[in-house]
Amino acid sequence: MEIKKVLKEDLDKLIPSFKKAFNESEWNQRWTDESVRISLTNIFDFPHFYGLIAIKEGVPVGAILGHVQTFNDGKTYYIDELFVDPIFQKQGIAKALYGDAIRELKKLGVSGAFFTTLTNSSAYDFYKSQGAIHLEDSAVFYHPF
Repeated sequence: MEIKKVLKEDLDKLIPSFKKAFNESEWNQRWTDESVRISLTNIFDFPHFYGLIAIKEGVPVGAILGHVQTFNDGKTYYIDELFVDPIFQKQGIAKALYGDAIRELKKLGVSGAFFTTLTNSSAYDFYKSQGAIHLEDSAVFYHPF
């Protein structure tokens, strides 16, 4: 498996693994090629974008995507997406993407990462196993309108 910096020209190659990761269980969402393309374009175009792609046997199987933002007196990475095609899950790919991103971002002076996930998900357990801290004094809000 190869992990490398993701480029905008990789965007369309990520659509199949993104759709599989989020449309199948456990998330059961309803992404289309077009909605994935729009979402990923927004992420790639955000200022200070940083991401890595995992490639196995020439096929993109996952990625970590986000952006670096100045926060208080330092830099923080905001993870927008971390996903792996379900066929390739439980093989250490997410761990490799996450770990490599942390190592590379530290070299850029980034001191931590913020992200959200559901507490009743395998993603929550994954992040905890990697040393992430559930901020008990913080809340994530969604305001429908």
